[in-house]
Amino acid sequence: MSNTEPMDNILILNDADGNAVRFEFLDLIPYGGHEYVVLYPVDVDDGDVVILMVDEDPNVTEESYVAVEDDAIVQA
Repeated sequence: MSNTEPMDNILILNDADGNAVRFEFLDLIPYGGHEYVVLYPVDVDDGDVVILMVDEDPNVTEESYVAVEDDAIVQA
């Protein structure tokens, strides 16, 4: 990604170690009663698309995501 591209679709998420990781937001997909975000890592060459479920916990005040570990959901 060059410095001249717009950054309005970039999300910065913290990984399990607390490191900030930049992702390009590709899509929001409703499936099976949940919503999933499709993200692409910005700072990685040949990175894989990442699919995360939107955390719907009413006690969480800021938007958060949960890793999808079910291959059937990822394939769908």
